[in-house]
Amino acid sequence: MTCSAVKIEEPADVVFAESALYRAVPVRSDGTKVNDPAVAMKDGKGKRVVLWDFGAKANIRRELLKRGLEVITVPSTTTAAEILAKNPNGIMLSNGPGDPQENVKIIAELKKLCKSGVPLFGICLGHQILALANGADTMKLKYGHRGANQPVKQLSTGRVYISSQNHGYAVKNESLPRGAMLSFVNTNDGTCEGITYTNIPAFSVQFHPEAASGPLDTNFLFDEFVRLINNHDYFKNFKTTFERIDAPAYFAKTILGTKEARAAKVSGSKKSATAAKKVADSKKSAGVAKKVSAAKAGAGSAKKVSLAKAKTAGGKKITAVKNTTSAKKSASVAKKVTGTAQKTSGKKAGSKK
Repeated sequence: MTCSAVKIEEPADVVFAESALYRAVPVRSDGTKVNDPAVAMKDGKGKRVVLWDFGAKANIRRELLKRGLEVITVPSTTTAAEILAKNPNGIMLSNGPGDPQENVKIIAELKKLCKSGVPLFGICLGHQILALANGADTMKLKYGHRGANQPVKQLSTGRVYISSQNHGYAVKNESLPRGAMLSFVNTNDGTCEGITYTNIPAFSVQFHPEAASGPLDTNFLFDEFVRLINNHDYFKNFKTTFERIDAPAYFAKTILGTKEARAAKVSGSKKSATAAKKVADSKKSAGVAKKVSAAKAGAGSAKKVSLAKAKTAGGKKITAVKNTTSAKKSASVAKKVTGTAQKTSGKKAGSKK
C-alpha cells in the first residue's frame, strides 16, 4: 500500500519555506520553534533516510525533509536487501492499516534490518511491526484510540503530551523483550504508546508526531531520530524515571472505593433510621406506659374517692339506723310510761269509789 508521500519531490528548502508560511516549522522538546532553516537542517544535512511506505502520511516525509534529510520512499513490498542497497543512514517505518501480525513477510524483512545496525524510527503500524520483529506481542483493543486529543505520558520526563491517534491494535506492555523499554503510555488506559530499544539503535511511537495534534507537541521526535542517526548509542543508556500508569487497575480501585463508600453511606443511613425508629418506639412505649400509669393512678384515685364516698354513705346509713332505733326505743319507753300512768290512774279511781 502506498499513498501520496511518494509524490512529494520538492527539495527540503522548498518544503521548509512552505511550512513556515503556516508556522509548521520544527519544534524542540522544550516547545520552542526553529524558524531558521539553516539551524533546523544543520544536523540532518548529507544524511539519507529510506521511508518504508506501508500507507505513509505525506507529513512524515515533510518533517524529515525539514530536518535536512534526504528522503527516499519505497513501497511495502521492498526487501531488506533492496533497502540496505540504497545505503541509508536511517530507516523510517511508516504508519499503515490493519492487524500488524498479518504482515508476516514485512516482519521477516524487518528482522534483517534490525540486525543491520541502521537506526530505525517507527510510527503507528511501523511501531507495532518493529515490536513484533523484536519478539514482543500485539493485541486488539476493546476500544480503539481515535482522535486528535489522546493524552500520552513520556516516562523519561513525566510530561503528558496531546497526540493524534487512529488505531485498533497495541503492543502488549508485558510482552516487551529485554532491551525494549516502555517510553510512552496512554494515560486513559495505560497501553503502550512508545518503545525505546537499548540493544539496537531504534525507537518507535504508536501515535502520530507528524499530525500536528498539540498542534506540534511531539514534533521533536523527528529531531530525536536525527540525533540517533548521528549517534547510534544515543539511546543505549535510556532510562525511565517515572512509573507508567496502570489505568485499568486505578479505575477499578476508584470504582470499588466509590461503591464501598456509597454502600457504607446507605448502611449508615439504614442504621441511623433503625436507631431513630428504636428511639421513637422507645419514646412511644414510654408515652404509652406513662398514659397507662396515669390511667391506673386516676383509677386508683377514683376508687379511693368512691370508697370514701361509700364509707361516708355507710356512716350516714348507720347513723340513720341508730337514730331510728333510738327513736323506736324512746317511743317504746314513752308508751310504757303512758301505760303505767294509765294503770296508776285507774287504781286511784277505783279506790275513791
